[in-house]
Amino acid sequence: MSGINNWIHELDIADGLKQLLIDAGITLESIIGLDYQQVADMLHTDPYVGKLIVEALHNLVQEKNQ
Repeated sequence: MSGINNWIHELDIADGLKQLLIDAGITLESIIGLDYQQVADMLHTDPYVGKLIVEALHNLVQEKNQ
């Protein structure tokens, strides 16, 4: 497991979505601050998938800040 992608493995999403992020080469810096539609466009997926990823990312950030 690459240190660069450790944050992906901490997301509370399906393993297939995690793999999608890894395969796309998404970094935390490239995805943080994007809205769900931007994430969906980046990954060429349905907006619902982007929403799941963004919500999981926000939850992870909140957990890390507590």
